[in-house]
Amino acid sequence: MSDQKSLREKVQTTLGSTEEPFALLTRLRVKDVAGGDRLEEAMKTVVRESRKEVGNITYHVHRDAADPTVFYLYDRWRDVEATEVHEEADYFKSGVAVLREVIAGPPEATILAIAAEDEA
Repeated sequence: MSDQKSLREKVQTTLGSTEEPFALLTRLRVKDVAGGDRLEEAMKTVVRESRKEVGNITYHVHRDAADPTVFYLYDRWRDVEATEVHEEADYFKSGVAVLREVIAGPPEATILAIAAEDEA
């Protein structure tokens, strides 16, 4: 993994700051529908617990209606430090363990700047 940048480095390069809110949109494919079912079940805990984290703004997992082996994860964070805390949580590590067993290839993650939101 020495050739891969950390999320902190990617956010700094992409957005110019690691201390501002940002979002991640991740697309991934699992090997088969049964693996997708396992991932979906595991992600229920990850979503529920992640939403309780102080640094999490929102966390959603979607399954492609036309192709049940494709998932989209959309999560927003207060800052990069919040994602680092998140990645140390046992429920996150459990979800990643299931993901590693069922994933068909590398996930495609995009860092998103928050462009507009309701400030009420």
